[in-house]
Amino acid sequence: MLQTVFVDWDGTAVQSKLVYYESIVECFRLYGKHPPTIEEFGNDIGALGSFQAFYDKYGLPELKESEAVKIRTAYVERNWHRIVPTSGFKHFLGVCSAWKLPVVILSNNDEPVIRRKAREYDLGKYIHRIAAVTDKADFLAHIITLEGLRPAEMVYIDDTKEGLSAAKIFGVRTIAFTSGLNTKDRLAEIGPDFPVRRNGVMPDIDDFFKVAEIISTLRS
Repeated sequence: MLQTVFVDWDGTAVQSKLVYYESIVECFRLYGKHPPTIEEFGNDIGALGSFQAFYDKYGLPELKESEAVKIRTAYVERNWHRIVPTSGFKHFLGVCSAWKLPVVILSNNDEPVIRRKAREYDLGKYIHRIAAVTDKADFLAHIITLEGLRPAEMVYIDDTKEGLSAAKIFGVRTIAFTSGLNTKDRLAEIGPDFPVRRNGVMPDIDDFFKVAEIISTLRS
């Protein structure tokens, strides 16, 4: 029986992809370089393992992360109001609360940043735990080995191949969120449990009303 729902934050719970991409474009603009496309950003920023590796690949090795983080942070702060919860997310949280299903947020963002946005939209009361993690696989290993939660009792929702892969390692059921960072083709590579392919095609899961429907089936 399902006991806990784990949800990635950026690109999944909140629609932050465009603002974060634009913050990368700002870095390239300030250095007079042509930026990567939003698709390249979405697929490579996680796959390459670090922002520095991303800058190096796309022709900006002279930009060091210590400087880049200042540029990105300032841009995101100016555009903070544009980062909004994904359609249906508050509904999903309310449904999970009614079902007494704890929702755990995972993110490589700082916890205060997540709590700030959660307060703005009155989401905090529905969130059981916020985990600011650099390695999702390590966190899930901790949950399973030290806190005693079984993979069969968990489901993990993410918009990246890397995040879904971390859950797959332990046999945790996965839901690929298709309107976030990674393209649908990249998400399909990992073979998520949901969405189920139809005639070889992976349908969209692009709002949390659809996620709530899946969670409903997993509860039984």
